[in-house]
Amino acid sequence: MKRKFILIAVFVAVFSTAVIITSCDNLGTINSLIGGMKYSIQVTNRLGGRAVEAGDTVELYIRGLEYSEDAKPRALILIADGFRDQGSKGGILYNAGWYSVEADLKVTNDVNNGPYSTFFILISYIRVKGNVYKFPNEGAHESDGKMFGTHPRWGAYGYPDNFSGITVKNSTKSIKTILTVEPEILGTPNSDGYDDQGLATDPYAYIKIEGRLNE
Repeated sequence: MKRKFILIAVFVAVFSTAVIITSCDNLGTINSLIGGMKYSIQVTNRLGGRAVEAGDTVELYIRGLEYSEDAKPRALILIADGFRDQGSKGGILYNAGWYSVEADLKVTNDVNNGPYSTFFILISYIRVKGNVYKFPNEGAHESDGKMFGTHPRWGAYGYPDNFSGITVKNSTKSIKTILTVEPEILGTPNSDGYDDQGLATDPYAYIKIEGRLNE
């Protein structure tokens, strides 16, 4: 009887330890993928050149911004103007607005591990030295946004060299999205490649995107 009791006690102890280890692993994965990851955005500019000079504060009015997953038609959504759902953890997202040097974002996406080789962005305006320039169509609809990067199945989008992709892991703690605005985005009004505001007729071509992951 004593021996049977000892065996049962040992079994219970081993089973409890296994449950605790499994629970910790699951919680760690959940925290990493959903609740524990932080996001920030930084809009910067290359030094010098035309209407955008070194030290100028460049602001973008962003209505949509997200990393597109390779494996499935899902996305890591950072900014939206009511037209995107973050999934079961977030709901409809309304945080369109002016983004500049850095802004921390509270995002509760159903984030998935793996590569994100393409990037979507929808911009309405750019502001430099207090002057506001309107993007084509003002980003009036989600379809006015642009895709960057090269998808492994669908190939290159309009700006394959402007985004090199990211790979999210369990160990990823934060993602800092850096939007670099090149000075050639502004030029002489009504000159070749520029509209009557002096904004490039294809302003997205002068925006580079980098995702920096902190493991």
